[in-house]
Amino acid sequence: MVLWSGGTDSTALVIDLLSKSDIDLLYVNLENNRFQQYYEKKSILKMKSILNDSNLKGKIKTCHSFGYEQINISKSIYSQPALWLTAASFIANPEIHSSVNLAYIRQDDAWHYKTEMHKFWSSIHNLTSDGKNVPLVFPFEWHTKKNMIDIIKNFEYGEQILNLIYWCESGHTKNCGECASCLRHQQDLN
Repeated sequence: MVLWSGGTDSTALVIDLLSKSDIDLLYVNLENNRFQQYYEKKSILKMKSILNDSNLKGKIKTCHSFGYEQINISKSIYSQPALWLTAASFIANPEIHSSVNLAYIRQDDAWHYKTEMHKFWSSIHNLTSDGKNVPLVFPFEWHTKKNMIDIIKNFEYGEQILNLIYWCESGHTKNCGECASCLRHQQDLN
């Protein structure tokens, strides 16, 4: 199972894993801006269609969707991994899933909390799965944003996928090209 945000890193992970086998996805929407939610959900549906119609070895078997739209607080004061892992704990099944994959890369702040993420996952998953554990893995922990973009670019429909990915932090419905996230992506795209 892949926890998929529809962003660059998790989309690269989806492409990488689909090149090997079928996968299940858990799409978790964390946006509070209604325009962003609409744009992102529309992009996710297009990406899913492109990925399943591609020549990759695997297909997306299921795509669970879990929205946190009701949370009316700033994203900076709650933990994305905690929300994702809580949602995943209700879906991860040791009889179906060999692992739960997160696409955090070397540059992500999440690495300061890797030990805590494993403890949280173990605790919450044990509560929801009768103690049968599905391992939490970080297959791209030493990769960079450039590595992720290259994985997508090398995919047969990579340019289409890149045009659907939303990474802007400005609150616009399109990538603004001016915020820190857009500038970092622009640098890595070239």
